[in-house]
Amino acid sequence: MPVQLTHQNIRDIAKNLREITGREIKHTQIIGAIAAALGRQPNALMHELKNEIAIPPELQRSGTASDLFERNRVTKTDVEAWALRRGFTEIGRNIFSAPWGDAEIWLKVGAKDVEVKRLQGDHAIKVFDNSISALYLDQFDMLHGLDLFARYYSYYRESGEWPVWFSDEVKSNLREAEQATELRKAKASSSVKP
Repeated sequence: MPVQLTHQNIRDIAKNLREITGREIKHTQIIGAIAAALGRQPNALMHELKNEIAIPPELQRSGTASDLFERNRVTKTDVEAWALRRGFTEIGRNIFSAPWGDAEIWLKVGAKDVEVKRLQGDHAIKVFDNSISALYLDQFDMLHGLDLFARYYSYYRESGEWPVWFSDEVKSNLREAEQATELRKAKASSSVKP
């Protein structure tokens, strides 16, 4: 019978194994071993699992992130087409830019990996990078594996400004999920007896 592990499950396994081994084996080595057994890169696996939790349940209609990954892997050409389709502008060979608040987000699409940078004034900060083989598109045309969802959704919640790469369907579903969450909270607080 297949077993699915969450981000927290893997962290707990690593913690327990470190306690058993007397902390001689590093936490990252244990996570690396788990990822290797699954045929994945450690950072990509943990990031995918962490984001699986961050996606509201109302958006997880087509199964787990692992199911989506298997069905919707992308190529370099797919990433470039997605960037242009979702509001990025090609500003150089394999470099795409999109506005984000008072900064710009750059995607540098290489032959085998993609790097995400935030440019603010004269400063460029590497935000994330990942192998193209670890990326996938979901049913709402959202590219996963580059930390372009959870981080920027949090920014929207603080600023009210949507990232340009969020499709109308993603925005609509997130609004519905927020309303459902608020309704659940309201029901829960009204059912609490003094």
